[in-house]
Amino acid sequence: MCVPLAAPRSWKSSTRRGRCPGRARCWCGCARWGVNAADWKLRRGLVEGFGIVPPFRLGLDFSGVVEETGEEVFGLVMSRWGAYAEYVAVPRDALSPKPASLDHVDAAALPTAVLTASQALAGVRAGQRILIHAAAGGVGHVAVQVAKARGRT
Repeated sequence: MCVPLAAPRSWKSSTRRGRCPGRARCWCGCARWGVNAADWKLRRGLVEGFGIVPPFRLGLDFSGVVEETGEEVFGLVMSRWGAYAEYVAVPRDALSPKPASLDHVDAAALPTAVLTASQALAGVRAGQRILIHAAAGGVGHVAVQVAKARGRT
């Protein structure tokens, strides 16, 4: 099912945050955002099953700062209120500390790629040989590193 969506010129922006919804969530100021194939597929109405229906805001991956603590984090927003915003309300368990060796640009590119690669390699045992096709792509280059770190050859 393809769902017609509003044209970009009709989008509205807001910086008003209010209280963070739910105790398990925290406000994060977004420093950078990742762009994935899932974003354009959602925009065109080509993806079903995420439970995200119009109206929604795009953006799965982001890197930023937890407003309450100042901690630098990166994470994945899987809700209809995506990451392409100044602030996002994110479940705490969807966040990871941003390594000091990464800037926000690099950290924002990781969440979907790392999650996808990790899930794809979950059933592979240490010492097994695997073949990773398209290892130069977003998920592929992470899959090679995850496989190596987990003892796969």
